[in-house]
Amino acid sequence: MRGIGKDALRIAIIGVGQISVQSHLPAILGHPGWKLVALCDPRIEAVRRIGRRFGTNAAAVADFRDVLADCDAAVIATPNTSHSAIALECLARGVHVLIEKPMATTVSDAEAIVDAGVRYARLVAVGNVTRFRPNILLLKRLLDEGRFGAVRRFYHQFGTQGGWAPESGYVMDARRSGGGVLAVTGTHFLDRMLHFWGMPRSIHYSDDSRGGPEAHCEIEFGFDSGLRGMARYSKLFPMLGRLALDTEAGVVALDDTDDADIVHVPVGFSRTVNIIREPDADMTDPFWLQIDDFRSAIVENRRPSVDATQGLLSARLLEWAYGVRRDLNFSGQT
Repeated sequence: MRGIGKDALRIAIIGVGQISVQSHLPAILGHPGWKLVALCDPRIEAVRRIGRRFGTNAAAVADFRDVLADCDAAVIATPNTSHSAIALECLARGVHVLIEKPMATTVSDAEAIVDAGVRYARLVAVGNVTRFRPNILLLKRLLDEGRFGAVRRFYHQFGTQGGWAPESGYVMDARRSGGGVLAVTGTHFLDRMLHFWGMPRSIHYSDDSRGGPEAHCEIEFGFDSGLRGMARYSKLFPMLGRLALDTEAGVVALDDTDDADIVHVPVGFSRTVNIIREPDADMTDPFWLQIDDFRSAIVENRRPSVDATQGLLSARLLEWAYGVRRDLNFSGQT
């Protein structure tokens, strides 16, 4: 672990489940610009064990409200439907927040968070951490520069048999998760899609939920530019996480991992593959880069790289998709 800098900001983690233990906690403890002051979770004994495991003397508290007076910022990593209430309390008490994705499960809750950030002059960052991958940063730059010409179609998929299992089990309850695999898994790509191309003009969405959280879903997108896309997400079937683009310059593919290279198959050269990577790419853990960006935004009084307005766009897209939901027929008919 790195030492704490003299100008370190004070931060609490609210919700000490898997994502906090595996990612947020190590990132914060490894950053000299942060001082961890509290781990907040009703499971006090479990939190104390985690604190001892990581060698931190941060306070273990059941109610996050008890420590807000001692915090500059907080990471909110609780069940999705609790994000809004906790964020609003933190912002009203003068605490900047980094909220795990999705920022909120309804558009009205997301709008309330955006408004509170403005009203209390505090920053809201959203935990769409894959935006900090060097390959995503590079792909965004190449698309903006028109290196592949126009993108005509895209396809994204990610699937596992089962998978991520938060300790609270909230993903098994659609009311607490705000949805199923689209909200829990698909939101990372939805955020990247919005970042690359903006809000689509039309969507067609189908899933297998039938009253519960969906385990498999398919969604099609249409954009004013003529771009069309499709995505599939599953907790039933293993599917290699990959984005594929059909462009004027050929096919471009990127696997859904931190260190994947961009692969380009040029038009007319089916046996030629160009591997694209930054020669000096920063392979620092994206969670560390995310928490570093959050701190820099606070100190520099600028927007975080993934801010509340972008979280609101994702909430609008999610609500739109669930609002036009149709039953999924695995024969390919909806």
